[in-house]
Parts: sequence; structure tokens; C-alpha cells
Amino acid sequence: MKKKLQEMGFNIDKHLGLGIKQAIYVDDTNKRFALTKGKELRVYDYKDLLGFELNEDGDTVVQGKGLATLVGGVTFGITGALVGAAGPRKNKGICTELNIDIRLNDLSEPRYKVNYLVKPMKKSGIMYQSTLNQAQELVALLTYIDKQN
Repeated sequence: MKKKLQEMGFNIDKHLGLGIKQAIYVDDTNKRFALTKGKELRVYDYKDLLGFELNEDGDTVVQGKGLATLVGGVTFGITGALVGAAGPRKNKGICTELNIDIRLNDLSEPRYKVNYLVKPMKKSGIMYQSTLNQAQELVALLTYIDKQN
């Protein structure tokens, strides 16, 4: 994919793998980003990012692009949003679902979903913490793209 993007004049300033056969590439110079799913590649302008949500076990933890971010997120950033979101809910020791839903200005594919869990994980475990860190890194990158527009 990198070679194909470079042939299209895309400067790869940032790259994140998003699990199995998914990735995001960022061209900050030209204010573009690319999403891959398998061999499929789609390139967007920063303005095409309509919104995103980090969801854990069916509950929205963080929302972006003009949507209300949880109080913890406003005060303490993404980590604060995650802590703040966990407060009112019963804190289960196991996470069964962790994903990011990206909404795009693209009629043929207006939604791009990144699933971070393939099986339930203990929240106290190293694997869950690593997975959560990966999700937080994508949220931070999407927030950056949102703020540049």
C-alpha cells in the first residue's frame, strides 16, 4: 500500500496498523488520510472526516468532530474520558467489545469500523491495556485530523 500511495503523490507522515489487514496513513502536508481494508484503499481529505466514536461494550466512551465529548475528556483528555465514562456504569472486569467507528463523507462507504477485540479480555490484563492504548492512539490521531480542518 505504501508504494501505491507514494505513486499517487501521498506523503506518508504517519502510519498506524489497525488490527488485521487495516491501516490508516496520514499525509499532513496535503491534509489527506488513507484508510485500507484488505487490498482496498480509500484516500480522503481531512474535511471528509465527519466524526468518530470509541465504543466499549456497546457504550460510547469518546466522540469527536463537534459531538459532545464526555466531561472527563474535556478536562483530562482521552484517558480522562475513559475513566469518566467508566464511572456511572457498573465496571465489569471483562471487556467483550472495543471498537472505533469512523464516519466519512463517502456515499459508497460512509462508515469505517475498526474492531480491536476478537475475544473477551480481562481489563486488568496486559493484552487489554495494550489494545486500549492502540485504540487511544487512533482516537488521538483522528482528533488531530479533526482539529487541522
